[in-house]
Amino acid sequence: MVANNKQKGKDAGPVERRPLTCIELWNEFDQRNVKSSPQSKQDYRRALARFFSFFKECESVSDLTRNQMFQWKEFMLRSLSPPTAAVTVRRMKTMFRFAVMEGWIVDNPLQDVSVKYSPTWRDSHFFTKDEYLTLLKHCPSKVWRTILALVRYGGMRCPCEVMLLRWSDIDWNGKRMSIPNPKWAHYSHKRIVPLFPKVRRELQALFESRWSNEFVIEPFANRGRTNLATRFRRIATTAGIGNYGKPLLDMRNSRFHELIEKFGRFYASVWLGVEPPGKEKFVLRVTDEIIQQAAEWDG
Repeated sequence: MVANNKQKGKDAGPVERRPLTCIELWNEFDQRNVKSSPQSKQDYRRALARFFSFFKECESVSDLTRNQMFQWKEFMLRSLSPPTAAVTVRRMKTMFRFAVMEGWIVDNPLQDVSVKYSPTWRDSHFFTKDEYLTLLKHCPSKVWRTILALVRYGGMRCPCEVMLLRWSDIDWNGKRMSIPNPKWAHYSHKRIVPLFPKVRRELQALFESRWSNEFVIEPFANRGRTNLATRFRRIATTAGIGNYGKPLLDMRNSRFHELIEKFGRFYASVWLGVEPPGKEKFVLRVTDEIIQQAAEWDG
């Protein structure tokens, strides 16, 4: 598609290029980005849509300047939050880095562009056991009770991991679950998590009802990135808990904090799919004994 002189040695001439449009660059990048999970590819397409809300698809990549990229960043910040704009810039920077590696452009126009922001820790909320029980009472169905248990006491990412959980991933006798991780979908990676008592109770109640489908959360399975946070906020408002910025993430973080206090950071990290700290990941192992012990802990 794009002429590229890859001769080696003293006789190698300059890289031969023809004008490459932005949409052509994206098509090449998307075709070669085979190792990314479907979710990651969807995230890249979202970032591309934000890019094309400012630039034209037919615009030549070699004509893009750093000044234009800074203007695009300021344009995004008028309507997007700093974290969303930062992620968008990073993804598009990866695409332009790919163009540089292929020899289609000399410099990455996004090289010096970044969105800096400070996390607002005051927005995070620790969900207590009493708040969890109150939310359970106001859940409209057993499906929502199960979602709540999987996130708050299973420590699962929602919606990506919760939506992919199958009944075949539940080992009732072994008291454990195999959690699919869509971020590593091309590695067929699953992590083993203890079947904590509060999670087991809600799963059993759902399983013993009319549910006999492949996926545990069948109503929302295979629907892409379903926005469950907005629906959860309605439940929380009805329960009188309050409205929080990222309630599902806060519930997962609340579980992470509890597991660290009870079992240590290594086991908490492994069970929640987070990189274990330091040298512990090379030394410690999750044994069957510790899984059974955690599955009996009703904390």
